[in-house]
Amino acid sequence: SNPQEPVWTRAVGSGSRSVSIYRASDLSLVWDSGSLLEQEGCKAFPWAHNGEQDEEYAAVHGVLYNATSDEGLKEDIEDKSNPKKEGCDDGGDGRPGACPLGETVDRRSTKDGASAEALALG
Repeated sequence: SNPQEPVWTRAVGSGSRSVSIYRASDLSLVWDSGSLLEQEGCKAFPWAHNGEQDEEYAAVHGVLYNATSDEGLKEDIEDKSNPKKEGCDDGGDGRPGACPLGETVDRRSTKDGASAEALALG
């Protein structure tokens, strides 16, 4: 679309606590979601509200683990999968591993509230 008159066809939410839409011509606020995204997300996915599932929750010897050369990330993945460190006795499949999403809490949420990390528009 034309950057001066963009056409918004859809939004994919994988982040942000709120969304503000501004008019391109003068940057005036058209709409702001306020806390709507957080409220609706919590209602639809209560088991995931404030959950943390970043890259360190990947499977030990899984695709990310095997593909990365970052030894620090490998160590983080191993720690999240080890019940004697940060992992759970049941990673969701009956075996020890990374804790399921419903059993994690984003440590940042107590500071800056529940939020995801990105919002893609197109």
